[in-house]
Amino acid sequence: MSRLEGSLRGTLLGSSVPLPGRGNVAYAKLAADKLRLEAESMLTKWGSLEVYVRGRIADRMLEENNRSPSVAEVRSWLRRARQRYYRWGAHRTQQAAELRNRAGYLDTQTPAEGDFLRSPQETPTHRPPSSTDLPGDESEGVSS
Repeated sequence: MSRLEGSLRGTLLGSSVPLPGRGNVAYAKLAADKLRLEAESMLTKWGSLEVYVRGRIADRMLEENNRSPSVAEVRSWLRRARQRYYRWGAHRTQQAAELRNRAGYLDTQTPAEGDFLRSPQETPTHRPPSSTDLPGDESEGVSS
């Protein structure tokens, strides 16, 4: 089976779009890039307890517009941030790994540059349509 007959054949992900400075880019490539960005973002936030807790404290200070929180507030925020990290951190890093895997899969399904995915209804460009390419009478409900 050739690359053109992959699972993205005839789908939106198998199509491409012209982008300034990048030429024609397959939607699958754009989707894979987006998945990788999401994975990196998740890992940046959830990859380390220390980084996560610092980020949550900064977020709380911004949300509450409080540049000088009391010691009690900071302790409360620290406790909640740690609890949340212990509850969700492993799950979020696993999700990031899954996003990376999906991106890798899309990369394997993306046609090589210059190749175009053809929908099953399209005929190859090197020959004219034949009678086998056209729907038969049975597809229109007509019987002989």
